[in-house]
Amino acid sequence: MELELKHIAGYLPYKLRFYHDTHYSNLSDYGIMTGLSTRPYSNSDGVIMVTLSCVDTGFKRNCALRQTRPILRPYSYLTNKVLKTLFSGLDIDIVRTKQSLTINIEIMGKWFVETISYMKFNGKTQLSMSANLYLKLMELHVDVHGLIDAGLAIDINTLKK
Repeated sequence: MELELKHIAGYLPYKLRFYHDTHYSNLSDYGIMTGLSTRPYSNSDGVIMVTLSCVDTGFKRNCALRQTRPILRPYSYLTNKVLKTLFSGLDIDIVRTKQSLTINIEIMGKWFVETISYMKFNGKTQLSMSANLYLKLMELHVDVHGLIDAGLAIDINTLKK
């Protein structure tokens, strides 16, 4: 599996941080993606290029997407406390099983259900959820594609503070 645009597109409006080893001592290895483009090569269809803005200096540099790794929160980040904050001001009931996380939400006397179903497939966690919840998880930079397990993303909890 290789990091593709489809894996990161949902995160882009939310200032997703990336790691890219610059090999330059005066530049940060961490940046926020600020642009995308394709750069064709003579022997291939094209390579997706990203523009990263350094977190420390604001310096912009271009690099191939496949040479970067997004910094994400693992799925385990979705603790009951986080979910209650996520749906703050609403009456919610959280039910966890081995295959799903169900959030029952009461809004103006009516109950709505948000469910995240997950299963292991070929050793990778696969998630299924509504579009609204998916967008919220993108905003929180939660790894919904299993990129951390695949070695294509960095778990934010492993970074030095």
